[in-house]
Amino acid sequence: MKVTLRKKKLKDGRFSFYLDIYHQGTRRYEYLGIQTSKDKQQNKELLKIAQQVRNKKELELQSNNYNFIPEFKSRTSLKSYFQSIADQKGKSSLEHSSLKHLKNFVSKDITFQEIDEVWLEKFKDYLLKKVSQNTAFFYFRVLRSVFSKAKRDKIILNNPAENVKNFQYKQSKIDFLEQREIELLAKSVCKVPEIKRAFLFSCFTGLRFSDIKALKWESIRGNQLEIKQIKTNDVLYLPLSTTALNLLSNGNKNVHHLPNQLAFEIHSRVYTNKILKEWFATVGIKKNAHYHISRHTFATLSLTQGIDLYTVSKLMGHKNFKNTQIYGKIIDSKKDEAIDRLPEIEVS
Repeated sequence: MKVTLRKKKLKDGRFSFYLDIYHQGTRRYEYLGIQTSKDKQQNKELLKIAQQVRNKKELELQSNNYNFIPEFKSRTSLKSYFQSIADQKGKSSLEHSSLKHLKNFVSKDITFQEIDEVWLEKFKDYLLKKVSQNTAFFYFRVLRSVFSKAKRDKIILNNPAENVKNFQYKQSKIDFLEQREIELLAKSVCKVPEIKRAFLFSCFTGLRFSDIKALKWESIRGNQLEIKQIKTNDVLYLPLSTTALNLLSNGNKNVHHLPNQLAFEIHSRVYTNKILKEWFATVGIKKNAHYHISRHTFATLSLTQGIDLYTVSKLMGHKNFKNTQIYGKIIDSKKDEAIDRLPEIEVS
């Protein structure tokens, strides 16, 4: 193993520092983003910084060889590390929400070195006081994944989260809209027309609120939608129905939109859900109005129209087929209800 600090001459005469790393029979290069200037004194300081980075890299590789975590890594800030992960996912992500609760739970900065099973159990107690058990389940699952990543990144040797059980997830009742209810909403007036258009579009595409809010016209390609889902980071290819295309054009197919322009101008999830509750109430729909009901509606509507479960799973961008099977059970129960409503006839 060998880590050598080298420099490459740039076109303007300055130099850029990089590491020449030979480890386990392979060679690779890491550019440090440190470049010299015309100031000799400053260059001496830059050289010292580059040498310190080289020393840390060498220590890190040696530590990996002997299954040892160097002290500078174990002192990594949990909040900063978590923040870098949340920033990649976006403000509407579970990572961002989980991090927000973590920051509220502990005001001071805390390192991975300071966290053990007792600390994690206290954080679980905090979550149950702030959110529902199912929401706490998702938030704590995110935190566990952060610790798993930290272990893979050689920041921690042992993962304390592996010894702390997550909450029991309670399967809650899934509300969805019947076709007649969708038609009722489509013909009614909503206080915020843009929310009505976005919600109904989700009923016919299954898109999550986070994806609808970030949807740009460049993702609409003819009769197909192509987006990178915020929650899963996977690319979703979705054919658009006539109803979905009409909702996009909003009755005017001759309007041309800029590729980088948002398809829907909607506000926060909290405000959107508030408007949905008012809208549902005006037409007499007595269901727990929230944006995600549109996604449930798309799944059940697709299944009742004869689309198979596997295809629905792909259309919804589910990573786990079990998530789609829940809707299959709902449709099965509706079939049972339909059979029960058949009239009884006496046969002689």
